[in-house]
Amino acid sequence: ANLSKLDSLPRTILYYLLTRGLSRVCSISLLAYMITISKLDTGNTGKLYGICRWTGSRALTMIQVAGSDWSNNLSGQLDYLCVELRTSTYVPLQEFLSYSDDLNGLSACAQLVATTYNPSVPVDVDACQASSIAIWKMIYES
Repeated sequence: ANLSKLDSLPRTILYYLLTRGLSRVCSISLLAYMITISKLDTGNTGKLYGICRWTGSRALTMIQVAGSDWSNNLSGQLDYLCVELRTSTYVPLQEFLSYSDDLNGLSACAQLVATTYNPSVPVDVDACQASSIAIWKMIYES
């Protein structure tokens, strides 16, 4: 993998996810989701909070985990994401991790992440899939 082809912020996020034991397909799908839903903005817009645009009790818990400076604390938000992925009953982590480690698996995983990770906040599924494929090709096929 050549993560250096990514800009600094996406590279940091992808490296973080990969080093937490998530598969390449799952990590890239989550990064593409974040790019699509928030353009990697860690602040808030109205009632949508953080890089994953959490809402309600999920937003409050993310803020507790990330701390009082949550809007500037990328690692705190990513810590919350990983805790949530491993402990939440409504996030299908095992399914996210079950896809084949190729473009077909990536496309399917990106679709699942886009439609199930935060269903109360609509995201452009096609854009999420396209972003995940572009990231994959940039770092694994070029």
